[in-house]
Amino acid sequence: MNTKFAYGEMAGKGLDPGVITPMAVWLASPASDGITGCRYAADFWDDTLSPDEAAERCREQAIFPKPAHETPLTRAWQATSR
Repeated sequence: MNTKFAYGEMAGKGLDPGVITPMAVWLASPASDGITGCRYAADFWDDTLSPDEAAERCREQAIFPKPAHETPLTRAWQATSR
């Protein structure tokens, strides 16, 4: 069964679970601690790279803009910018 990591209707065919598994395992590991506010595209995972390098290759930019002043989101935004 194909799947996706999102809410709402799935347009077209979702990703095979085998494609999503390495990304999901990395996200659930301590290696992803402190990272928030990002979107990861599992279909860009590259098994020839280390898990951290493969995850970085899959990471897309933060889903919210950098705060203009100090807010509770500032720390989260900084974590996505590393």
